[in-house]
Amino acid sequence: MPVAGHWLAIFLLTLVGGLLVRAAIIRDPGLHVPPVVAYITAAVFFMAAVAVLKQLLGVQSDVDGLAPLILAGLTAIGGWIALSPESGGCSMSADDGPGVEVSGLGCRIPFGIGAFLTGMMSVYSGLAWLRARKTRNSSMKP
Repeated sequence: MPVAGHWLAIFLLTLVGGLLVRAAIIRDPGLHVPPVVAYITAAVFFMAAVAVLKQLLGVQSDVDGLAPLILAGLTAIGGWIALSPESGGCSMSADDGPGVEVSGLGCRIPFGIGAFLTGMMSVYSGLAWLRARKTRNSSMKP
C-alpha cells in the first residue's frame, strides 16, 4: 500500500472510531447496540489505525501486541451478537440483492462460531506476543 493509502486508512479508521464514540456518548437512536459495544468497536478501529501507523513508520516487531487486543475486541463484538438477548439479529443478502432479516439461531450460530475462532486467535497471538517479549528481554540481559 502506498504512503497515501496508509494515511487514508488511518484517517478513515480514526473517523469511524470517533463517530462510534460520539454515537455512544450522545446515545444516538441509530446506534442499535449498547454503548459498551460501540466503545469496544471504536477501540478496534483505533487500534487498527495505530497498527497501520506503525507499519507506515516502519516500526517492526516479530509479533505485535496490538493483534491480540484487536482480536479480543472482535471476539467481544461477535460474542455480544451471538449471546446477548438484546442483539436484534442480522441481515444477509446474496449478489447485492435485497437483504433477508435473520434472527435467532440463524444469526447467533455463525457469529458464535466467529467469536470462538477470534477468541482462540486472540489467545494464540497473545501467547506468541508474550513469548516474543520474554525471548527479546532475555536476549538483552548481559
